[in-house]
Amino acid sequence: MDIRSEARISQLMIDHDLEKDTNEFQIYPLYTSEFLVPLKIGTPPVPQILAMDTGSLYFWVQCDGKRSIGPLYKYSESSSYVEDVFCDTPMCDLIMLKGQCGVSRRCDYTYKYATGVTKGNLASDVVTC
Repeated sequence: MDIRSEARISQLMIDHDLEKDTNEFQIYPLYTSEFLVPLKIGTPPVPQILAMDTGSLYFWVQCDGKRSIGPLYKYSESSSYVEDVFCDTPMCDLIMLKGQCGVSRRCDYTYKYATGVTKGNLASDVVTC
């Protein structure tokens, strides 16, 4: 695990008053700056395996597809899911670094990787440990 990731984990543990040997907060290294993190998402909370990248503002959870490492996130079954985050909201400004306005003033995102790109409309839901 790289030094930056260890420092971030230590800070998160302090922020959430967790002990290093606790079972409440476990991460699993995936690559140099990516980790699989077991969390709960939605209302009611459903256990998920999230791909967290310490070098990114985003995290990803699988919503569909044939292959899955855990349960799929069924956003349509979550009462706290917000499908459209709008451009004039603090979340759009923060996450998108002043966001991009799309059709109907929805907050659009485009995120480029070395091997491709992902884009769509920003949505939100509740995440818990």
